[in-house]
Amino acid sequence: MLDQNVQGFLDTMRKHLHIVYVLKGLTSIAQPADISFNGPLKNYLRKIHHEHVKAYYQVIADGNARLNVKTGKPEKLKVPTRQLCQQHIMLAYSRILADTIQHGYEKACIIPYATEINFNYEEIVVRTAERS
Repeated sequence: MLDQNVQGFLDTMRKHLHIVYVLKGLTSIAQPADISFNGPLKNYLRKIHHEHVKAYYQVIADGNARLNVKTGKPEKLKVPTRQLCQQHIMLAYSRILADTIQHGYEKACIIPYATEINFNYEEIVVRTAERS
């Protein structure tokens, strides 16, 4: 299942795929993870990345940057390591409230409302984070 923003790619794949479009306004029902989890996760990751880049330039502005031995200029911003990316993902994941995820899936009628069954969503989120 794909949204309608990938039209160019799909033109070459039509022979091999069965395409089901998500109608406008139905993403929260047909793709609850996009609303309840992926969207917020991407937004938090974007903010964390911007904070990381901003901190780099603040160090330069403060005059505390490490200097390149050959040029005498501040070292360039390096591509984040895998470990730093993992830290950013875990930080972003920790900012998503269990209630946000629960609401997205309830809205899509995938899981029953909390009053109908006794789920501990916060425990599920913590266990998932620990496995990552």
